[in-house]
Amino acid sequence: MIGLRELVVFDPTRSNPAVRISYGQANFGKLLVIGESHYGGEEWARPDATHNRIKAVLNGKNAAYFTKIAHIFQAETREFYSRIAFYNFIAAPLDRARQRISIDDFKLDADQRFLFSMVENLLPDRILVTSERLWRVLPARHPDAAEGIWRVSDDSSDLFVPFTSPDESEEEKRKSKECFWYRRADGGQCLVGAITHPSAGKFNGARNEIAEWVRRFMTYKEGGPERGTV
Repeated sequence: MIGLRELVVFDPTRSNPAVRISYGQANFGKLLVIGESHYGGEEWARPDATHNRIKAVLNGKNAAYFTKIAHIFQAETREFYSRIAFYNFIAAPLDRARQRISIDDFKLDADQRFLFSMVENLLPDRILVTSERLWRVLPARHPDAAEGIWRVSDDSSDLFVPFTSPDESEEEKRKSKECFWYRRADGGQCLVGAITHPSAGKFNGARNEIAEWVRRFMTYKEGGPERGTV
């Protein structure tokens, strides 16, 4: 079924996620896709901004970012966005497209807390981050949680994100490339990974490799944190 659920406002001070009517009914379970930021003015900070953006995509509006993501899942755009949840990590909209986002922009406490609010409320099985920069500073745990509760590396999975940084040492590359798990409030966990932003030039050159990685990411079933451990 094509469409969106009724908008649920988790935070009235920012744009909230668009949750599709068939969220969780796909064979891959509940998928939350996270972008970087909206752009274009303060109207994109409204609680319904993301909801309306995805509604436009479902109504046929052409948007390269969203189309590219759907295609690496080998899915038709409207069908894909009726099965997942999506939101942008940064609450404050940018002034223009392709505006450079600093690392500090991803570290705001309110935005990090909102991420974990989405983990608790949407209970995703997987989170796909569509930004290398955001991936490298993604919070490892809830701001109020004790060390090690929220993030559990899965060293034995050989499931690493499909990109590297030339400035990192081999040890840093391995650490920054490992997919990991967030614990959920219901006792379950969600697998977290990332791809290059679809607007980046190297995304197009590596599209087949990224699509194959996404296939592995979405079908991976091993590992996960032991329940009750920290």
